[in-house]
Amino acid sequence: MFRIAPGLASGFSILGFFLVLCGCGSGGGGSQPEDIGNQSPNIALIDFIDEKIHASENVGVQALAEDPDGDGLAYLWSTTRGTFPNGRSGPRVVWRTPELKGMDTLTVRVTDFQDTVFASVVSEMVLPDPPESLWSVAFSNQADVEWLPSIDEKIEHWQGYLVYAAEKSLAGIPEDQLAPYRITPAPITRRAIRFLDLEIGRKYFFHVRGVREYGSTFEQTPMGMEIDMSPRPEGNLSQFLEIASGAPVAFDISRGRVEVFDPANDDRKELRDLILDRSTNDRESPLILRSVSHLSEFDDEWLERPVVIKSLGFDWEISSTDIKTGWVSESTFEELEVFAIRTPDGHYGKFQVTNITGFAPRRIIWLRWAYQTIPDYPRF
Repeated sequence: MFRIAPGLASGFSILGFFLVLCGCGSGGGGSQPEDIGNQSPNIALIDFIDEKIHASENVGVQALAEDPDGDGLAYLWSTTRGTFPNGRSGPRVVWRTPELKGMDTLTVRVTDFQDTVFASVVSEMVLPDPPESLWSVAFSNQADVEWLPSIDEKIEHWQGYLVYAAEKSLAGIPEDQLAPYRITPAPITRRAIRFLDLEIGRKYFFHVRGVREYGSTFEQTPMGMEIDMSPRPEGNLSQFLEIASGAPVAFDISRGRVEVFDPANDDRKELRDLILDRSTNDRESPLILRSVSHLSEFDDEWLERPVVIKSLGFDWEISSTDIKTGWVSESTFEELEVFAIRTPDGHYGKFQVTNITGFAPRRIIWLRWAYQTIPDYPRF
């Protein structure tokens, strides 16, 4: 189906926090207000240095405690699972989380050597996060899929990324049914991959997951962002002359061609998209790209072909756009500016003005273009 071109962490969730106080030693006795005896220590908080907790990693944890009497305090930690590789004593310790995910309870015992109090926190170990963003750059028979790193890329046991691809959306597919769509046999450390031999007119779906591996555990991030694309024809053309040249031409993005036509008598209007005109009647006025619907002064039927465009900036690799806003029927332009185009039959594409030459009324532009053959699909 596809061929590929060769080529301490964050996070935890606290589910519960509670203090258990028990007193031993002096507790006061008698009714005199000045004889209050020893006051117990107070534990204000158990705090994890990182925001999330993952399985099989070292996690810094600390207890914030004070003694109203100013007595020295001793700390001793325990956990339902995991270990303390650097020891269990002190206000700050390192907790080595267990290899199996689940719920865990950390408890700290604090004493001023007369009274003793306890505090516990229940935490849940979570999976690492998938890549933060994913996108593709389309070509006529291939796609480059790229992504930003996971915020957890530097955690212990991180192996890299696995890439999944299919000709249908993978969202909602059960985990035990995803294996056939995995394209990378082993995790890759780079953040880009090229897919070859794709077919124009077919949609392809991609998503990427991060991977950790430790002991007998193979741990993947949850499914993150999914993208889809379809390869499309593309090319370059020249000799797009302004319409006042005496040999008026129109640009047809579906075929990537400019053709001479007669605005007052044309029977192939479905093959005309844009004309190159002046912004005013002044011969030297700036050039403007216009929908052929502006030719209605020659023939009312041109109104039935309302082509719209919108500027995308100057990056040719942009491959989609908002389908609702920003569309116009005419626009001035600059050299190397990129435009999206939508035809009346619902096809999308893009073009870039690569060169502008000549003098009025025979100014000429060169275009780089791409056209999506699937209707109502704004990927180009």
